[in-house]
Amino acid sequence: MSRPAPAGPTRRDVLVGGAVLALAGCLPADQPEPRATVPPEVRVRARIAAEVSSLSLLYAAVLGRFPEARPELATLAAEHDAHVLALLGPGARRPATATTPAPSAAPAPAVPDTLVQARAALVTAERAASRRRARQARRATPALARLLASISACGAAHVALLEQDA
Repeated sequence: MSRPAPAGPTRRDVLVGGAVLALAGCLPADQPEPRATVPPEVRVRARIAAEVSSLSLLYAAVLGRFPEARPELATLAAEHDAHVLALLGPGARRPATATTPAPSAAPAPAVPDTLVQARAALVTAERAASRRRARQARRATPALARLLASISACGAAHVALLEQDA
């Protein structure tokens, strides 16, 4: 004679199944968790911010060597600091700047022996950076292109100001 088949899972079956599922949730998965990817524009902005920051560090080195130039150069340096923050976006940490250099993050740029030569070096660096921002704006998203065009124009204005005072 055969036994009648149970109507469904027993209470014990449900409890054991629940325990197995709970334990399975605690075990490591076979596949590693996917790493968060950084959007391409964030990487581009960070790279450009590093370039702008290096120009800011050049100003810091010049101001360190020629403190008498602070009245005319400090404002220009501060504008580069603002550009770095604009590129990195809201909530970004304040980078090393002309007023707050990083503790030995990178060697200080070489500064010429005279203020006239240092100003000429700043003009050369500003002109190159302005041209680089203009080229980068051509390949950027619309919002980033507007920011880069603005930074490029600011650099061109710095060149004019530095050449005017020479």
